[in-house]
Amino acid sequence: MSVSVTSSGEVKYAATHEFGGPIPPRQIVPDKAKALAFFIGSKRVFAARVEIHAVTMLERSYLRSPPRWPEEIRDGLSGAT
Repeated sequence: MSVSVTSSGEVKYAATHEFGGPIPPRQIVPDKAKALAFFIGSKRVFAARVEIHAVTMLERSYLRSPPRWPEEIRDGLSGAT
């Protein structure tokens, strides 16, 4: 059995997810609206911009590690009924 993984566009953080690594700090600003809207708890908040701090992503291989699929998915991929 073989399975292929493809992407139809740029996958900006794919390598970071696969191998781990730093994600630099950045600023999020609205591109099609005057403000960002989100919830903090049950309170709706609006902001002109949001500062995101730097983080280090742990390695979460999805290409190099064999998948651990539930039996019904594995059987479906192999054609078993």
